[in-house]
Amino acid sequence: MDSVSAQANERPRLVLIGADAALAATIRRAMELHQQLPELSLLVLLGSDASFPFRARPTTLMLDGVPDHVIACAPMLEQWQIASRLASTLGLPGCHDGDVVELAGLWLDSLHPAALAQVQLAVQESAELLPALQALAQRYDLPLIQLPAFT
Repeated sequence: MDSVSAQANERPRLVLIGADAALAATIRRAMELHQQLPELSLLVLLGSDASFPFRARPTTLMLDGVPDHVIACAPMLEQWQIASRLASTLGLPGCHDGDVVELAGLWLDSLHPAALAQVQLAVQESAELLPALQALAQRYDLPLIQLPAFT
């Protein structure tokens, strides 16, 4: 958490990314960050190769830079006014049809250089996503923070 708050002034937009086994921990971390760093603009991207452990619903929080049909969100985050989008390799309605790193790349591609300079990426307990996220962070010259597991 310290690494996120240390960069929050310079990079006030955090994209928190989690998938599969780390979904619950990612959602928990998002709620914690929202409470502890309310000045942070938080976007949570969640991916799954199976069904999500919650019932996805259409978002009410609009987000530029993602395809118009990608409207599925995590309802518990939406209740906290935290923007989220879902990616699934199962072709689930409203989800990005592909993996969550692809979805992050689509959003980052849409940003102007000044907006991109405000972004930091974070991943929660997800060793399987790490290589692809490291490549994404390097491609956009963004910091990637590996958040520790909850104890």
